[in-house]
Amino acid sequence: MNEKDFNWIKSTELDESGLQSAYDIIDVLILYLSVANNPDLPDNLRAFFNEMVESYLEHNHTSLEEIYEKHFRE
Repeated sequence: MNEKDFNWIKSTELDESGLQSAYDIIDVLILYLSVANNPDLPDNLRAFFNEMVESYLEHNHTSLEEIYEKHFRE
């Protein structure tokens, strides 16, 4: 796939609820990646998952616990 395959995403206007839904999906994916990071995975894949999760948490000033509470305790 190349960049033009994703042009519809760039031109799509999201309202606040749509944007929040997208962020919610990303939050849940981050939780999944943190759980999927098991010792049976190859080292390079585990390192990639760890880096992705840590980068997301740092960028959004949050933690896995906060994300879990937000989506599964409300």
